[in-house]
Amino acid sequence: LSNYGIVNGMAMPVIMFPSVFINCFASLLVPEFARYYVKKDSRRIKQMSTFILVSTLFFSLFITGIIYFFADPICKMMYKQADISQYVKMLAFLIPCIYMDLVIDNILKGLDAQISVVFINIADCLITISFIYFIVPNLGFLGYILSIFISEIFNVIISLFRLLLLIHKNK
Repeated sequence: LSNYGIVNGMAMPVIMFPSVFINCFASLLVPEFARYYVKKDSRRIKQMSTFILVSTLFFSLFITGIIYFFADPICKMMYKQADISQYVKMLAFLIPCIYMDLVIDNILKGLDAQISVVFINIADCLITISFIYFIVPNLGFLGYILSIFISEIFNVIISLFRLLLLIHKNK
């Protein structure tokens, strides 16, 4: 239980802090893509989606490297404890999935696919709950970490697949 508190209360805030930049940027995508969608400008949708996803990927990989390699000093500075850095390093590899999903979800909302976003996020939650119910009792804390990884990877893959379907449908 204490590990759960460390992950959710201490490690995840370190992982999610840089997403402030992504969230500000991503919220601006909804009206921009809605404008393209209304104009049926599929070329611009595809062009901007590609540019934004590649930019987000590079940014998230950069942040992943910073957080992974500087986890010890970050945790010492924030929490006066370096042992939390092991969880931060472990979760740092999720940063590209988390950040890409934030951006993809906002692009989908702009393309009038917000219902898809809701269903994908519900499926993500159901996977997490299932893991916690069935796997955590057997694997313990490792099962919880596994549930975070699997649900985040599932979410970004399904969201990206939905975006690609929409882009190809609008040709």
